Amino acid sequence: MKGVFGLNNPSDLFKILEWEYRQLSSEPTNPYFAYNFFVTAWHMIEWKYPDIKDSPIRNQIREQTPLMQICEHLAVGAKHFEPRSPQLNSVINSSKGGAWAEDAWKSGTWKDGAWATWLFVTLSGDAKKIYGDSIKVEDLAREVMEYWRSHI
Repeated sequence: MKGVFGLNNPSDLFKILEWEYRQLSSEPTNPYFAYNFFVTAWHMIEWKYPDIKDSPIRNQIREQTPLMQICEHLAVGAKHFEPRSPQLNSVINSSKGGAWAEDAWKSGTWKDGAWATWLFVTLSGDAKKIYGDSIKVEDLAREVMEYWRSHI
């Protein structure tokens, strides 16, 4: 059997990533959409380089691409509720946070949507050097999409 449900190659599976990105973009504070997106983004490596002989390529990408290290950490670490592998060291924490929206206190009244929330990823190591101490999930997802668009 080749593929599943008519999904037969990395381009087909990239369409799943695009769909999940649209879902996440429509609800950037939804942890279900975020989790699904990063699991799919991480597994794109295996789908693009599926053979045993491709293992060195997958390892090279993992070791040299902090963006994929973040995806791996979020996908695999979350699947086990906490990272158990020493190679999962690019993420310190994932959380939901927020900030007061512009003009929230104007005229002493509350505005609809005064409290804006985001999903954040707090980074370490090479990922922190590139993306800073923390990054909003929607910004991280946009970076991941740019990466995969240029690699599919």
